[in-house]
Amino acid sequence: MAEIALNTLYKKYEDISLSNLSYCVVCLRTEEERRMVAPKAIRELRMITKRDGPEDITVCYICEEQALNAMKLLRAMHCARTLTNVVKRLKRWRLTKEEFSNQLGNFKTVSTLI
Repeated sequence: MAEIALNTLYKKYEDISLSNLSYCVVCLRTEEERRMVAPKAIRELRMITKRDGPEDITVCYICEEQALNAMKLLRAMHCARTLTNVVKRLKRWRLTKEEFSNQLGNFKTVSTLI
């Protein structure tokens, strides 16, 4: 099984190195197999996750879309965590509707999310 994977990987390496084609750094498909796009979401995702890597990369449109979905999920999780923390703090105070509204305006993180 490992030898099959090694042979497949070596064939991919030969295809890429001999043909001078652009390839996706995620799935290793070449520009003949899939359309390549600018890696905007991949770069942003690398910044969010604090990963280093070369800047001159290409990715296929499918891997770029998957990176975009991962970023959306990370943002949603961050938003949910922030709102949960705010609600926990406000819950401790047992505020009226007007007091709640006033206190909510004091949280800068919430106002940037809304």
